[in-house]
Amino acid sequence: MVEVMAPKRELLESAAEDILNRLLERYANLQHIAVHIRKQNPPFGGDVSQSVVGLTYQR
Repeated sequence: MVEVMAPKRELLESAAEDILNRLLERYANLQHIAVHIRKQNPPFGGDVSQSVVGLTYQR
């Protein structure tokens, strides 16, 4: 999934969605997928150590 994370993105959600879609394309028989992305020291303008985004897909 390195190629998904390589482009600069405004939102982690878009990267998580791309990863989820690529998994569905590659493994069509998946019934449940959970994708979580954690970013250390996000640039939120405060004292935030990390941010986490998660998407879940279920057929």
